[in-house]
Amino acid sequence: MRIHLFIFFLLISPILFAQTPLIDSLERELKKAKADSVKINIYTQIGTEYLYDNIDKLLPCAKNLMALAIKNNDEKCIGIANNYYGNYYYTKSNFEKALTYFSKNVILYKKLKNNIGLGNCYLSMGNIYESMGNPDKAIHYYFKSLKIDEKIGDKQRLSD
Repeated sequence: MRIHLFIFFLLISPILFAQTPLIDSLERELKKAKADSVKINIYTQIGTEYLYDNIDKLLPCAKNLMALAIKNNDEKCIGIANNYYGNYYYTKSNFEKALTYFSKNVILYKKLKNNIGLGNCYLSMGNIYESMGNPDKAIHYYFKSLKIDEKIGDKQRLSD
């Protein structure tokens, strides 16, 4: 019986721990990349994939992206890294830490006049407060997000 379990896990382990071909390809490109701008672009793409495919690998990606973004004074990518951190901590139910990163982005996106990013932050903050069992604050942030969606004419988000 033990030998059968061992063989089963031996056969299935590559499936359980496999990455998507896109992530594999991006990681190969990252190893070859010399320019910070190329690395930033690759980390951004990898982070988006990890967000939906392997959340545990998102944190190191966010750290690397943040370091490069700060080094290159790339505020847009600082915002992306903050979003990765916020989403990571949200999925790990560390709501206070997630709120910290989304709150940083509220300030940053207001400065950058990035209304789409700002609306997304408010929506994420609403989701966090809902998960924390605070419906009043959740509704407050949902309405803030809705106002921005109306302002920018985001029909897709308005219909959700």
